Amino acid sequence: MGGPFERSPMIDKRTGSSSKRNKAQKGAAIVSSQRRGLGPEVKKWFILIGLSIVVSLLLFPDILVRPRTYVLGDVADRDIKATRDFLVENEALTQEKSEQAVRNVLSVYDFDPTENNLIARLREAFQQGREYLAKEAPLPEESLGQDKLPQLDGFEERFFDILEIAPSDSLYQALTENGFPPQVEKAIIFLVRKVLNRGVVSNKKMLLTQSGKGILLRHVHREKEARVLDLNRFYDLEGARTFLRGQEQELKRFLDSPALIRAAMDLSIALVKPNVTFNKRETELRKDAARKSVKPVYFKVKKGEMLVREGEIINPEHLVKLDEEYKSSGWKATVGRAPAMALLVAFMLSATYIMG
Repeated sequence: MGGPFERSPMIDKRTGSSSKRNKAQKGAAIVSSQRRGLGPEVKKWFILIGLSIVVSLLLFPDILVRPRTYVLGDVADRDIKATRDFLVENEALTQEKSEQAVRNVLSVYDFDPTENNLIARLREAFQQGREYLAKEAPLPEESLGQDKLPQLDGFEERFFDILEIAPSDSLYQALTENGFPPQVEKAIIFLVRKVLNRGVVSNKKMLLTQSGKGILLRHVHREKEARVLDLNRFYDLEGARTFLRGQEQELKRFLDSPALIRAAMDLSIALVKPNVTFNKRETELRKDAARKSVKPVYFKVKKGEMLVREGEIINPEHLVKLDEEYKSSGWKATVGRAPAMALLVAFMLSATYIMG
């Protein structure tokens, strides 16, 4: 038997069980506290990140202050110098060179010496006229009497349609009465070629505005072009007709009948049309190509050069220079470099911590 102070086994068991419960509760409380708060390692990383940001701000104090943006007419509040060499486009000189390039482009005129196959159409019309006369001519025994003459009204419209000119009863009558003679055909071809080979323009006043620099004459069939300086060589429509009216002596080489000479001259005048035409589309395309071929003109700004002085009024040239200066060395560039510096500082501090 034990003494009076001897502990009962039942009491010891209760005490041990209670002690275990207390330890478990304390452990759970510690775990819960750690979960609610931040562990030591996490705190160290937060301190590292914060320190990196602070160091970056100290290295780049301008990151928090954006440079003033000037507009035309503002007054500079400080001297601003170039922090690097850069090129600035001289827009005025570039525009001047572009306009000069456009002015140097020659106007393009299309030249068709055949005037839409005029000679071929003339020969076709006369040939069909002779064939029509041969087909519609009266028989020999029926040749007496005016009422037996061939009815040629049906061919008149066809004849002038082939030539693409307005009908003329007097001209048609003179040709039919003489059987659409080949001599008249040759005389007309001779006159028309003289005019068409020289060139006929519809608006000579417009053409003469190009005097001094000339035009570019483009042969529509040969696809060749040549510069023409003598613009007076071309006829206008009225000038061509005046020239033809003065060719009576030339026609006498082919014809001896005054009526046929008159018919040949009238038909030649009716046939001549402009064969030198302004090609606006091609001219504009070449002007556009010349404008695009002009390269921008730049002038160099050296590092340290004064861009604008304090108190100066901002003009367009200042704005161009300041804009170029801020593109790579201003506030945006600083903002771009700061995160990289923060990462570098964080890496260095991490390495120091791990190694130390």
